[in-house]
Amino acid sequence: MISKPENKSSLGLQAGKKWLCLLAVLLSAALLAGCASVKYTYGTQTFSTSGEALAAQRANLDGILAAIQPTSTPVHGKALVALPSRTEVRKHYVHITGNASLLGQEQLDYVCATLEADHEMLANAMQKRGVFDQLTTTQAEDPAAVSIGGNEFLIYCDIDGWFIKTPKSSPYKVVMDASAAPGLPRTRAFLDTLEQTARGLAK
Repeated sequence: MISKPENKSSLGLQAGKKWLCLLAVLLSAALLAGCASVKYTYGTQTFSTSGEALAAQRANLDGILAAIQPTSTPVHGKALVALPSRTEVRKHYVHITGNASLLGQEQLDYVCATLEADHEMLANAMQKRGVFDQLTTTQAEDPAAVSIGGNEFLIYCDIDGWFIKTPKSSPYKVVMDASAAPGLPRTRAFLDTLEQTARGLAK
């Protein structure tokens, strides 16, 4: 299962150095027709297939995105958002513990896909919020090393969280407010912090 690094189980996955999302792959000890029963959970729901679990995640993320409203105080300028590639996610965000032989490629792909979907939703939320006049998204194996090019801002996500920088500044961490309820409240709080930080860097 996916667990917090400090709560290691005999069979499981660790999602990076932080608890990145509310999901898990549960492998049952029960045998069905000679095969281990695989269940996927997203939030508090359990599904028989990864496709069903990913669909539940998509519905949740789409609902969050639909509720995002444009800001009335845009910072303006151009921003580049760099997200970790699938290779980067698999290499640094997902660590196998316990009996790895019981985990198939589908389970690993599921974990990577859910993390990628969370990252992409936040990038889309930035776009919908309209903090910047132009926002472009890319993927990279090292998002922090992506060239800012002709943009005023580089926003990137790596194993330590989200960061924003300008051509002249050091990276500033965009803190995810853990006191805000998961889902829409936390997403809005994140966007508020991003907008405030970008405005401060633009001065």
